[in-house]
Amino acid sequence: MNAIIIENEVSASKLLTKILEDYCTGINIVAIGTSIKEGFQLIQTLDPDLVFLDIELDDGQSFDLIEMFETKRFKIIFTTAYDQYALKAFRYDAVDYILKPYTPKTVSIAVNRVLEREKENKSFQKLNDIIENGISTNRLSLSSSEGIRICDIDEIVRLEASSSYCIVHLSNDEKLMVSKTLGDIEDKLPKHQFYRIHASHTVNCKYVKKIINQDGGGVELKNGKLLPLARRRKQEFINQLK
Repeated sequence: MNAIIIENEVSASKLLTKILEDYCTGINIVAIGTSIKEGFQLIQTLDPDLVFLDIELDDGQSFDLIEMFETKRFKIIFTTAYDQYALKAFRYDAVDYILKPYTPKTVSIAVNRVLEREKENKSFQKLNDIIENGISTNRLSLSSSEGIRICDIDEIVRLEASSSYCIVHLSNDEKLMVSKTLGDIEDKLPKHQFYRIHASHTVNCKYVKKIINQDGGGVELKNGKLLPLARRRKQEFINQLK
């Protein structure tokens, strides 16, 4: 598992690197950054599996760094000298939260949680693929924390990006939080029926009621839900609806 450390204290990053090398097999440190700007560039370039992220950096808090990514494929272990950020850290889907000074025990526990979660995800995905390959093309299997849900494609009203997850909204008002990105789900849907109207929203064209021109533009669905419509996507979306 490739990992990046984003830490502005040289001594802290050296200690964490040493602990990972000595006690955590399976973790390969590919880069170390010291700021939000540098961290963003490293994550974009190297696409790591895991990021050790100090909360207080010289150019801001690392929560700002996470919000720069529309979708997040990497897992996060927050590192900090301050315990008041714990609740907020887990709102950003952190796997763990390590307080400084680092110890082999706390680092190993956090890393093992990441590795266990990755193992569970792969096992669950394998089962999902087996089910998915056995169902008809007009149905879709969706893996959520509650299990595997098989639904008709026509049941899907829209998709909504949520960090590295995707919220699937169904016609019965059910919402499924799926551990895949919006793009991953889109790839399994018929392109003539579904269209991404905004960076975070894809809609089933069968549920579109009208396109709104006021206030920058938007899309109203048959259930009354209003969604933003990116200006550069508007004409292509209109053409698809015809």
